[in-house]
Amino acid sequence: MLIHKELISKLYKYRLLFIAGSFASIVSTFLNLAPAYFVKNMVELLEAEQLTMKELSFSIGGWALAIILSSIALFFQRYWVISGSRHVEYDIRGEFFSLLQKQPRSVFNKTDSGEIVALFSNDMDRIRELVGPTILHGIRGIFLIIFTVGYMFYISPEITIYILAPTLAVPVITPILLKSIRKVYTKIREQLAELTKITKESVSGISIIKNYAIEEDHISKFDHKADELKKTAIKSTAIVGMQWPFLNFISGLSIIVLLYVGGQLIVEKKSTIAELIALSILLFRIRMPLLILGWVFSMIQSGRASMLRFFEVFDSMKKTAVFDSSEEELTLPELKSLNIKQLDFNYEEEKQFITNISLELKKGTTLGIVGPVGSGKSTLIHLLSGIYPTKDNSIFFNDIDLNDIPLHQRIRLFSIVPQDNFLFSGSIAHNIQLGGEASNQEIEELGKIAGIHNEVENFTDGYKSILGEKGINLSGGQKQRVSIARGLLSKAPILIFDDSFSSLDASTEHNILENIASFKKDKIIIILSHKLSTLKNAEKIIVLKNGSITENGNHEELMSQKGYYQKTYEAQQLAMELD
Repeated sequence: MLIHKELISKLYKYRLLFIAGSFASIVSTFLNLAPAYFVKNMVELLEAEQLTMKELSFSIGGWALAIILSSIALFFQRYWVISGSRHVEYDIRGEFFSLLQKQPRSVFNKTDSGEIVALFSNDMDRIRELVGPTILHGIRGIFLIIFTVGYMFYISPEITIYILAPTLAVPVITPILLKSIRKVYTKIREQLAELTKITKESVSGISIIKNYAIEEDHISKFDHKADELKKTAIKSTAIVGMQWPFLNFISGLSIIVLLYVGGQLIVEKKSTIAELIALSILLFRIRMPLLILGWVFSMIQSGRASMLRFFEVFDSMKKTAVFDSSEEELTLPELKSLNIKQLDFNYEEEKQFITNISLELKKGTTLGIVGPVGSGKSTLIHLLSGIYPTKDNSIFFNDIDLNDIPLHQRIRLFSIVPQDNFLFSGSIAHNIQLGGEASNQEIEELGKIAGIHNEVENFTDGYKSILGEKGINLSGGQKQRVSIARGLLSKAPILIFDDSFSSLDASTEHNILENIASFKKDKIIIILSHKLSTLKNAEKIIVLKNGSITENGNHEELMSQKGYYQKTYEAQQLAMELD
């Protein structure tokens, strides 16, 4: 595949810019013949002793006018082609970002974020260069060669044939070089993605690296990958660098042929000095396009390597995109119940992970979910909210199968406060408002419910205080409470807290849970937690183990069953007393 169909469609969309740029290139390159024409004309008049001031003025004036017009055309060629490439880049980058937002969680479990960053930056830049500077210089180089060679044949077909003979080596050697260049550029793209991944992980996990004093390990890992990239880049420089000496040798050889053959024909009175000078000027003109085309060929290989890599992911994400906001939304009744019936799930080819789970939750109910690590707690809520796909007739909103609800609408039925408490760079108010639009008063009320209000008020700018990357200037407990406030702002009828109280002390947690209870009337609240004290007042609690419900009831009922719940609760209580 020479060029991807998606790229072709974008080039067609902005075809007028590229066509206009091509036309400007034709005008500019044609006018570049002016020096050879006017010099040849003046030398011929000089040889015939017919050169007058009028003829001299005409030649110099015509030459100057050609230079001015060529420069204007060259400006518009560059402006139109580069503008077209920027439009193409904008469209593809925007579509790719939109596709990212429509991917299910499972895609990001398999795709490294460092690779996506590399696609957005390095590969997208190479694609832009492929449809911008490469086209710009490629078109100019091709027309310069066509017009220059055509004019050379017009002046002297015999000498031109001899001059061009050395260039026959170009179509023989160039494909060999291009094949090597394509391979090495593909390898560079892959190694650059790996280096981006390591850099991102090191920056994101710098606190862990510092805590465990493993800086040298990460430096060594980075140096190893950077060294591999350096060696490949040096190899690419050597391969690409062979083009320039090769083309320089061919053009130099052509000049030698011109001087020898042209000089011989002048001696034999079969050619003139004017023709030899004009051909010399044209030959120097054609030397630069040959060198430029060498650069263009290497840029094409670099761009194609990035294009294939980028659109492989792009096409894959088109197939897996599941969020379509254009789908017509259903008119849903008020929440009455959430029913789960014999729910099963497995990760692709892996063994069954969630097995035969059935639950009925009424409006106003709080469900607690507990279980050992890897028991399926987070997977269950991802199935409920549509992050992972479910079979038909497994989960019902009232009596409506959730699979019958458009996914973008289904997602809005659930407000999830996740474990990682990710906060964006921006103000505290901005981070809370991600859950929906809210006035300053509403934000403050949510801050009070989440137990963060008093601390925020002590900040210099209150809720307008700007957070660093990932909320780095807040403590773990503060980040959790901002995330809780964000989740409470949502109008979703089902609130899910995925171990959202893990960084809070018992007193703060107790106060927040009491405040959240005021939301229960019109909602269903689901709380996942390793701390069983968090779930103590829930109307219903389930214990998951290996993806199945092993215990079910309220706190008192589970304590009487003397199973996992009772043993874990008593162990946690004992640990608290010892503290």
